[in-house]
Amino acid sequence: MKNPSETQPSVTPPPVPLRRPWAGRILATVLSLLVGLTLVLFALPKVPESFQTPPPPAGIPVTITHVRCEDVQEWVTYPGRIASWSETLVAAEQGGRVTLLPVERGDRVPQGALLLQLDSRSAEIQVHQQQATLRQLELDLTRVTGLLKSGSIATAEVDQATTRRDLARIALDQALLSLEKCTLTNLSPGVILDRQVEPGEVINPGQTLFKIADLDRIKVLVDLPERDGFAVRPGEQIPFTLDALPARIFTGTVHFVSASADLLSNTFRVELAFDNRQTGLKSGLIARIKIDRGLIRQARVIPLQALIPEKGGYIAFQAVEGRAVRRVVKLLALIDTRALIAEGLETGDAVIIAGHRQVADGVAIRPSESDPGDNR
Repeated sequence: MKNPSETQPSVTPPPVPLRRPWAGRILATVLSLLVGLTLVLFALPKVPESFQTPPPPAGIPVTITHVRCEDVQEWVTYPGRIASWSETLVAAEQGGRVTLLPVERGDRVPQGALLLQLDSRSAEIQVHQQQATLRQLELDLTRVTGLLKSGSIATAEVDQATTRRDLARIALDQALLSLEKCTLTNLSPGVILDRQVEPGEVINPGQTLFKIADLDRIKVLVDLPERDGFAVRPGEQIPFTLDALPARIFTGTVHFVSASADLLSNTFRVELAFDNRQTGLKSGLIARIKIDRGLIRQARVIPLQALIPEKGGYIAFQAVEGRAVRRVVKLLALIDTRALIAEGLETGDAVIIAGHRQVADGVAIRPSESDPGDNR
């Protein structure tokens, strides 16, 4: 029988980890360096408070002004344009070949000036023929009148001769008129804006040949809304400026105010008359007409730059105890660089005019007062 101790398997003991004496030395070195660095930091002198950077003050920097109360002369400006006093389309009354064309576009032509000459040879021949016919018929009438006195012919023959003579006179007048129409002259003074014919060209009766404008007197055309359509009267003097000559101010006289509004724009056409002989203004220039609406007393005024457009209206930011407060404002009028307030702000309120596009309702601000001269 076997010994039980002989049948049990032998158990191998776990391996004993190797010792690393250098790891302990590294850890001790790191701890020594940390302790030394801490001692050095505590030994450094403290930085004086005067050299420390102060924290930035809270709030967004803005510029403010105050709502003023003052009397304002209200002027409103409307765009218009310069037009010639009259424009005439000159057409041919008779056809033919152009033999003489002494005018060019841009020429100033007086009344009665020659514009065009047609070949008149055929018309001249017709005149000579009718003159000869008339002479013969007048002789015939004289002869039958003598026969009537002698009783050789009846009165009816004299009447027929008289009629033939009268018809010949009419035919001669027609021939002379045709000859006259071969020469085209200017009926009123003006400037030739357009010429639609060339020398040697054959033209037809009724064909448009020239466009002539009277620029000695001009009109300033402007369309006014209902409110200002009733503010002007014929004979009133109204100033206007030109975009091409912004430094000059002209004065026109109201000579026409429409009695009915345009169906599409609901505006009233107004025309100013202006003597253009000394100034030489050109048709088509853009004009700016100023209408005086009168004096607005005790109006609340802020600079236009304080307003921010929003959803078809305007807002402004009021400075209240270091914060921006959003205000919806209603306007009474906009005049030049000023806004007249109807609702939303009161006289003396501080309004942000610079930096207001960087703020929101309730945001902290750092306001500084604007120069009073900048508020106009």
